[in-house]
Amino acid sequence: MLFRSEGALVFPTEVPLVSVVFNGPDSTVETNVAVEGSPFFQSTVGLDYTFPGGWYANAQWVHGLFFERGANNLRDYLISSLEKKLLRDELKVVVGGALEVASWSDISGDLGYGVFPEVVYSPVDNLEMTVGAFLVDGRGVSRFGAWNAANQMYLQVKVR
Repeated sequence: MLFRSEGALVFPTEVPLVSVVFNGPDSTVETNVAVEGSPFFQSTVGLDYTFPGGWYANAQWVHGLFFERGANNLRDYLISSLEKKLLRDELKVVVGGALEVASWSDISGDLGYGVFPEVVYSPVDNLEMTVGAFLVDGRGVSRFGAWNAANQMYLQVKVR
């Protein structure tokens, strides 16, 4: 079993945001701050384990993804995967999932979730073919809910 953790204390620089609202002769200029200047903390705690029989599991708790900025904009994510290698390690089946919680005080309001199945076939060294899907949904103001129109299936080929 492997346990890992990392964190970052971020001291952002305030970024001024200036917008011009054109409305005929009544155009206005609005100023705002795109990134708050107060420090915030992002962290990840993870655990992975290979079970007898070759099942590999990985789980991570993430507080604030890399693109989230400002103490009031950080969300919590539980990201996990379970994988199994078959056929002398030529075939790998992976089922991943994620849960997004925007606010613990209103967990039913802003909640996102996703499932990420994948099959990887590597018949010879340096060749890997992957078929997978990225399926997300959510309710309220969730990132996964906003991406639900971006559900996709993919085919990837890697040659090294």
